Amino acid sequence: AAAAAAASWGPFEEQLAGLCDTHLEHSEPRVRALVAGGLGALAARHGPAVYARLEGRLLAALAENFVRTDASIPDRIAGERVAVDDTTGWKSLETCFLAVKACVEGLGGRFLAAGHLTEDLWARVRAGAAEHVNRHVREASFQTCRALLAAHGPGGLAGAAAAAAAGGA
Repeated sequence: AAAAAAASWGPFEEQLAGLCDTHLEHSEPRVRALVAGGLGALAARHGPAVYARLEGRLLAALAENFVRTDASIPDRIAGERVAVDDTTGWKSLETCFLAVKACVEGLGGRFLAAGHLTEDLWARVRAGAAEHVNRHVREASFQTCRALLAAHGPGGLAGAAAAAAAGGA
């Protein structure tokens, strides 16, 4: 299905998707934010195949970057540890949450219908919102929660579960 959707893309869209893939974890936060927006726009236009294309990378980045390590802190002086605030060293975690959010917003209910809200993703979003020490990561996680709830429609998560049980999802 992803290959069929990609086949209908024009050269510009294919190039944009490739750039989003290449720069998903770029060192510059503004580039990553633009990547998230680009993914959302592509998802709105081309459907769930856009998220499917990067789903593995997004989930891996959310898992790998959840905990800050010394290696993730770029400000090293002569190999010595430096004091960092709570916003430094989280790599692309915040913007990967924002990329998921942008795809959910671009797809709406199609994100859920395609089965992209896995238990793994939902656990990571909940952990980011409830447990993460970084306020920007928590905010991005809560924004992702809001987008997921909006994608479920007026009944929210409970309404979607009831509709699925009744065969109407």
